[in-house]
Amino acid sequence: MIQPNQENPLISVSMPAYNAEIYIAESIESVLNQDYRHFELLICDDGSTDRTLEIIRAYEKKDPRIKVFSMDENVGLASVRNFISSKAQGKYVALLDSDDLSTPDRFDEQVKVLESGVCDVCASEYYSLDMSNGKKRARHRYESDADLKALLTIYNPICNSTTMMSRELMLKFPYRDNLKGGPEDYDLWVSLAIAGYRFKTIKKALVTYRLHAGQISKQKEDLMIRLFDESRLRYMQYLGLSDLPKRMPFRERLAEATGFLKHLNVKIKGISGSVNREIYSRFQYRGNGVLTPLVRFEKWFLPKIF
Repeated sequence: MIQPNQENPLISVSMPAYNAEIYIAESIESVLNQDYRHFELLICDDGSTDRTLEIIRAYEKKDPRIKVFSMDENVGLASVRNFISSKAQGKYVALLDSDDLSTPDRFDEQVKVLESGVCDVCASEYYSLDMSNGKKRARHRYESDADLKALLTIYNPICNSTTMMSRELMLKFPYRDNLKGGPEDYDLWVSLAIAGYRFKTIKKALVTYRLHAGQISKQKEDLMIRLFDESRLRYMQYLGLSDLPKRMPFRERLAEATGFLKHLNVKIKGISGSVNREIYSRFQYRGNGVLTPLVRFEKWFLPKIF
């Protein structure tokens, strides 16, 4: 068993893997190259049919911090993540998918934030790497707890592979494994927000997130949208809001959108003007031709009342 270190708490890196032979070595190397050295890397193969298990077993022999587990059959991402959390020994769990990359300073930056006590879930900005064309883009994210919780009403503002939180929290709030490959991470953020836990984004890209055709997030799109909206409605009900933001005519949205934002700003204190405008835009029609300047003015002017 790895002994605890009070000055440098142990991090358990959670890496589920399924048919990841192309990218997983790079992902593992990005963990092994961390400036922060006090970690264990837990990799669980979810019934892969390629060389994934062979590759991770080879790494396990080279570094005692790597622990490999293997499922007899494919049980799904949520179940594997929960299994890894049950095996973790660290104070904190860092999530990293088997095709993503962490920058060398990631663990050091996130441990400092979590140890300061300013949040319970620490995320970061990230780069997206489109594997179809090789284009890499910086993905900027909002920083504050209030903004992230407000944005949960319209989309998922937190990239799963950038997050770190306590092992205790991961065990208390396991991923729901009945979402059929849907938005398990978004559903987890909703549960944590409802329970009152705090979020923070480090305003620095600490992860590279690969976009490619094999990802769950690009498959079964209709099912994922339905499951996402089910989780979103659960969050809306907690906030005391009955309807999801949707596009509507000008007169109707003046009442509905402003009422929505007034209520949201009472429930969540400290939402920024830019996030209010982003939420308001979900009530607007887009591509209105000659009306576009007026639509833009409306989006920028009206939410300033909050």
